[in-house]
Formats: sequence, structure tokens, C-alpha cells
Amino acid sequence: MSRKFRNSQRQIRKLGLRTILVASAIAAGGIMTATLFLINIFRDETMLADSNPMVVSRIEVIRDLSPVLNGTSMQNLCGVKISVKGNAKKLQLISLEFSPIGTSKPITATISNLRLWTTGFQDFFIANRQLDAGMNIVPEAIFTMKAGIPLNEGDNYFWLSADVGDKVPATGKRIELTLLHAIIGTLTYEPDLVTGSGPKKILNNLPYYSVGNGDISSISSWNSLRDGSGSRPNSYNEPNATFIIQPGHLLTNMLSGCLPAIIIERNGILQSSSSIKADYLLVTSGATFIQQNEMKNPSSLGQL
Repeated sequence: MSRKFRNSQRQIRKLGLRTILVASAIAAGGIMTATLFLINIFRDETMLADSNPMVVSRIEVIRDLSPVLNGTSMQNLCGVKISVKGNAKKLQLISLEFSPIGTSKPITATISNLRLWTTGFQDFFIANRQLDAGMNIVPEAIFTMKAGIPLNEGDNYFWLSADVGDKVPATGKRIELTLLHAIIGTLTYEPDLVTGSGPKKILNNLPYYSVGNGDISSISSWNSLRDGSGSRPNSYNEPNATFIIQPGHLLTNMLSGCLPAIIIERNGILQSSSSIKADYLLVTSGATFIQQNEMKNPSSLGQL
């Protein structure tokens, strides 16, 4: 083999080594560039998320001033709309603080069994999702309803309900609660706007409650106390009488029952195979009314 050929082989090997080193350097540089590019993307996304933290923009109190019937349960007293902006670092509604000043005393005889509900983005009250355990006895002083729920971007709706007492005459009785503060995260907020002003009136009706399953036309189906320890109605013509179907009770209407006012509470059922003669029939949230056959005279039901 000639010296010229051997020198050519050495040059080829050196050129190949240089090519490999250059290619490796280019590849390493490409990987470094790609890594830096991805790091910058993720850092930009993190900075973008952190730049859009959740903040409270408005708290509005929605006061329901429609009158309520004496002796009824889970009556909506007021709503609270909490509007927030941003979706990073979500805030949590810890609690709502109310004052019962303005409610007829003794407050324990006027209202009881306070419950706090949420309907999410829905702007109307439905007794569907209850927060915390509620409060059976309403104090005469300021009280706090616990929430413990994260807020979502946009409008968040919360509702306060109560049972209306039936042990004292309702003449002149009223309910008036005031939202003082909302504890959100670590901060305390006052409401920005209150819709509606004035007390919520309690009607002077005489409630009777279902004592179990039965027919609405039977006097024995009703009692003046929820636990059945009171008295039966003398007749269905008693002034201002209202007949309340309690949770878990199935009442039927087979004889064209004639009652002045019927209220079906949550988880109560009224199953009718005949016409109902009543001035007023209220199906509350979570209650069931089944009309099996066509009503021969729909006008016999004044208001549904």
C-alpha cells in the first residue's frame, strides 16, 4: 500500500470524526434549545395563571318579601349572590353572618330549623344541596351559617330557609334577617347591594298536618300538630284552614276532596284520581303531585 493511499485513509477518518462531533454538537444544541423553549412555555403559562387570580367583584342580597304561610317548612327567606372573577387560586366561602333583628319575638317561636343551600349558577331557590347541618334554634343575637364550599368564576347563589312556627297566632308576625358579612377565604366582605326592603309577613292561617297515609277527605287524616298529638279539624270549613302533607306521607284524593288550601311538602305525595276542589294547591320543591285522571272541572282548583 502506497504512502499516498494511507494518508488519504487518515484524512477520511479525521473528517468522519469531525462530522460526528459537529453533528453531536448540533443535536445537543437542538435539545437545549427545545428544552429552553418548553421551559419558557410552561413558565409563561404559570405566570398567566397566576396573573388571573380569583377575586370577589360583588355581593348582592336577594330578599324574598312574598308572605309565607304559618306552620310551613323550608321557606326561602333570602338569597345571596356572590360574583367572582378569575379562575386561578379559587376562593372558598367559609360562612355567612346574619342578624335576626326585625324578626318577631320570641324568635324561636317565629322561625326555626335554619338551613343554608346552594344552587350553583341557578338564580332561583331549590331545596336540593344543603350546606352544613343547619341550625334548629335561632338565637336572638347575630348568628353564623357555615358554608365551606369553593366558589366558581361567575355568579354563585346561596339561599337561607327556615320553618315557620305554628304554636302562636301569626297575626302581625314578620321575619326580617340581615346579612352582615360574608367570610371568603381569609377576608370579611360586606354586601354591596340589597334587593328589596321590609319584612316578610306571616299569614294568619290555621295549619293542619297529615298524620300518615290516607285520603284527604277523611277528617282522621289531619291533626293540628305535626306529631299527631293535637286535635282533628272540626270540619273543612274552618276559617283560614290549610292542610299540609308532611314528608314521607302519601295522601290520595278519590272522592273529589274539598279543602280550602293544600300544601305538599318535600318528599310528600298527593295522588289524585278525581277532581280536587281547593282554592290553593302548592307543590313545594321536592314534593310530588300525581293527577291520574283528567279533572272534570279544572276550575274547581283555584290556584296551582
